[in-house]
Amino acid sequence: MIKKRIYLDYASTTPIKGAVLKVMQKAQKNLFGNPSSIHDTGVKAKKEMKKSRSEIANILSVRGDEIIFTSGGTESNNLAIKGVIESFVEKGKQLSDLHIISSVIEHSSVLEPLRDLEKKGLSVTYLNVNEEGIISVEELRKSLSANTVLVSIHYGNNEIGVIQPVSKISKTIKEFEKENSAKEDRKILFHIDACQTPLYLSSLPVSMNADLVTFDSHKMYGPKGIGLLYVKNGTPILPVILGGGQEKGLRPSTENVPAIIGFAKAFCEAAKNRDKESKRLIQIRDYCFKKVIKELKGVIINGSVESRLPSNVNISIPDCDAEFLTIALSTHGIDTSTKSSCKEGERSSYVVDALGGPDWRAQNTLRLSFGFTTGKKDIDKAIAKIKKLSEVSRPMKTVKFRAKNEMEAESY
Repeated sequence: MIKKRIYLDYASTTPIKGAVLKVMQKAQKNLFGNPSSIHDTGVKAKKEMKKSRSEIANILSVRGDEIIFTSGGTESNNLAIKGVIESFVEKGKQLSDLHIISSVIEHSSVLEPLRDLEKKGLSVTYLNVNEEGIISVEELRKSLSANTVLVSIHYGNNEIGVIQPVSKISKTIKEFEKENSAKEDRKILFHIDACQTPLYLSSLPVSMNADLVTFDSHKMYGPKGIGLLYVKNGTPILPVILGGGQEKGLRPSTENVPAIIGFAKAFCEAAKNRDKESKRLIQIRDYCFKKVIKELKGVIINGSVESRLPSNVNISIPDCDAEFLTIALSTHGIDTSTKSSCKEGERSSYVVDALGGPDWRAQNTLRLSFGFTTGKKDIDKAIAKIKKLSEVSRPMKTVKFRAKNEMEAESY
């Protein structure tokens, strides 16, 4: 029997911390009223929701009315992209006259809305990345044009943990606007997917010079089903879901007050523990890298080692069936992941594929992502088991063995 599971899939989802669960349980019992109702029970729920909004706003150094609660990162990303484009279309612009810049390694909740809009006529530039997974700011600058309305780039990649130079990107956008102010009066909006970063990096919208920023609760020890989109006041955006007037009319639906309260608590906990936990996990991550290089023959590290989230190690193992390895590790009490499996049915990672290298690299990926329960002993056990099982899986190239429920989707 497995005495203790080793959970190394924090980038996919995190457990709810006790302090978060405690405030949510209290809210579930006492704050069941609809915050749009005008009776006392509804007013009480609205008051506590407003308090939670203010707590998050203070942490992010933004105004409370710039926070739009959503069901999670996927909805926030869709709202940021499609909502902005809708605002231009409503003003009489044709999709073919509008241009968005993103990258080839964005989360699917960014790439899929872009591809959908492309089919309808929108122009999209997908920036390539270098061998470390980082976009070229120079290429971004060359891609900016008079009809560019939005740049959408993630801060920390969910799969390979690479940190993008968002401050340099925003500076480049501002410089382009200044140089072309006489030709084009329109502001270029900057959207950042920051779902993976609040636990480890300061993710203040003002510091990043962003107009829209996506956050997701279940990536930071909060509940699932709740996220937010920061929308800077004055940003042109329309709802993509129609209904009531909640969340400034941008996200109609009765707000999930207990989840919002839990989200706020998770934000507070993240801000309080960020520096200490980041330093601890950097040591764990670097220790893991050393073990990987020493123990696993021919292994390739995916993504920059320096510009990387403290919680992420992503590798490719030659001649190894990554899905077989992941399932086998799970049976031995170790939870890891291969690629992001939002794209069901794809055998290789489009993110790792963008880094170049041999064909097997994108097919044989294994991601270890760490959190508050992870220690060096967990790494020792995991690497030892990976070494043993990867050797067993090498001759298994022809085996078609998949879990009935697939790998857990890295949905936002």
